[in-house]
Amino acid sequence: MKIAINGLGRIGKTFLRTLLEQSNRVPDIVPVALNIGPACLETLVTTIKYDSIMGPLSKKYEIAFNGTKLQIGSWKIEILQETDPQKLPWQTLGIDWVVECSGFFTKRADASKHLAAGARNVLISAPAHEPDYTIIPGVNDQSHLPAYGQIISLGSCTTNAIAPLLKVLLGVISVEAVHLVTTHAYTNTQALLDSIPTTTKDVRKFRAAASNIIPGETGAGNLMGEIFPQLAGKTSALALRVPVANVSLVELTWQSASSINATELLNAYKNAAAKSLAGILDVTYDPVVSSDFIGSSYSVTLDAPLLTATKTMGSMFGWYDNEYGYSNRLVDFLVSQLR
Repeated sequence: MKIAINGLGRIGKTFLRTLLEQSNRVPDIVPVALNIGPACLETLVTTIKYDSIMGPLSKKYEIAFNGTKLQIGSWKIEILQETDPQKLPWQTLGIDWVVECSGFFTKRADASKHLAAGARNVLISAPAHEPDYTIIPGVNDQSHLPAYGQIISLGSCTTNAIAPLLKVLLGVISVEAVHLVTTHAYTNTQALLDSIPTTTKDVRKFRAAASNIIPGETGAGNLMGEIFPQLAGKTSALALRVPVANVSLVELTWQSASSINATELLNAYKNAAAKSLAGILDVTYDPVVSSDFIGSSYSVTLDAPLLTATKTMGSMFGWYDNEYGYSNRLVDFLVSQLR
């Protein structure tokens, strides 16, 4: 499978590293092109080699750039600097999947430009508008195999954390209402220092990310209603951006039609983590904090001591590395397309 990565932001870079780490396991997935858009060519090697969160690239991988191609290990990746997807050489390169990581082409009409350029399929690393299908690995990736369509969204890191928790919960009780809160690491969409807002829609995101707890919107609530039809119109969600560079914590509060105790729920989650959601969901009983999950490949890790259930109401918390865990799901999806 020949893939191209469009965009080298946080997810594009983390996905590239994740794929490199797993190249022995998935040798049939080969990145042949990387479009960095207007980014600086001269700093490309340094950008990939070093990272404040992931640390330096392992010395076992040789990395060099000759002006047109980037060599990492055995890979020779063509480097492109094109801002218009329709002008990218996907047909010439025989691209099977474009992994769209720029954040700019999440609408169907925009993502379709990759298809017009000759790519066979597009995998969007974000919530998308009118994709053929939104896949949450481990949750709804079995019901529509083998063909989903040409434009696929893998949702967000947060939806990938919430959905496995909800899937197990819905398998145990009938849920009448759900409220979701993600306490999320800050991202490059925020301001480092207070800046002048360019829109009235979300003024708070222009406040200093490393100095504040910043409430904001998240589309996770609406998407959960799409993934789980029985929850349509029953979910609400909020995001709190906090001053950490990586790892987020999702809180799920529910109201059910019948009562259930915490022990029954924990048993259901332990069973799912060992079987149906192995590799996707984990459960911890340790007194952990956010940095303990840097580099976690799971979509979410349930914090067992924080799970509560009182009559028909309850809440739970799940930790997730919002970059590395999600990047592993991108790899998992591409692996599923080899079958």
